Amino acid sequence: MKTTLLILGLSLLTGTGKPPEELGIAFLDVGYGDAILITQGDYAALIDTGYPEREGDLFAALDRRGIDKLDFLLLTHPHPDHLGNAAELVRRMQPKTVADNGERISGPRGRLTAEMIDDYTRTVRENPRYRVLSRGDTLILGQARLEVIWPPRQKTTRDWNSNSAVILLSFAGFRALLAGDANQVTEQTLLDSGESLQADLLKVGHHGAGDTAGVAFLQAVKPRWAAVSVGKNPWGIPAPETIRRLQKAGARVFLTSRDGDIFFRVRDGGQVWIHTDRIAPPIFFVRPSPGN
Repeated sequence: MKTTLLILGLSLLTGTGKPPEELGIAFLDVGYGDAILITQGDYAALIDTGYPEREGDLFAALDRRGIDKLDFLLLTHPHPDHLGNAAELVRRMQPKTVADNGERISGPRGRLTAEMIDDYTRTVRENPRYRVLSRGDTLILGQARLEVIWPPRQKTTRDWNSNSAVILLSFAGFRALLAGDANQVTEQTLLDSGESLQADLLKVGHHGAGDTAGVAFLQAVKPRWAAVSVGKNPWGIPAPETIRRLQKAGARVFLTSRDGDIFFRVRDGGQVWIHTDRIAPPIFFVRPSPGN
């Protein structure tokens, strides 16, 4: 398997005042959609951007965190609740790298309009800093690694959710599995591949719909925490059975629809703080040392 390694140098000081040994993962409340901000030292990446109508919420959340530049803008797949603000974000912040899963966009579908497709194509896919994410790629963000474990470059299905990029984030022994809109079809393929899926934190695929977070998948991931990016919708998502499966697997479940922004701070040494807009004080966790 060909592996692409993109390296950004390490920083000793941070422009935002954050310790260089700290990782931040923020699941931003953009309604029914995904927007995940990852910071490590002086570096920042954003995975997905929510629907266009949540543009104000997205940029306000980035501004609150002092983010005025991005090293990576990553789009898991071309549904509008994921790429809706990508073009505007590229225009404002000029990320060093913009990338998506390379899914062929044949034409408008649902809320993905011809105008959105044209703007996205010009601004993102025709950008000289554009690249395609596929299995085997590794992105380096300061001291953190983002490993793309799905999809393969040659897609095996026409289902956009099944082809959603899945990223394994690792930092100082902490692992987060960020599943985009991946469903149980993708989960089973990853299980069959023998890929190590264990992670402390699971970003649940497809907003917690009933077709995600299968029992065997959760047994492999063993998440301590699960984050669901979701808002008001007509489909009954997150599905109650999905939440029950997550809880039965031992995960504490956070929902952006209920908890607002969900922010994980991870320090070298196994310290984890979890803040949300509606939980106070922060939750604090220390990973037991090996052998204890």
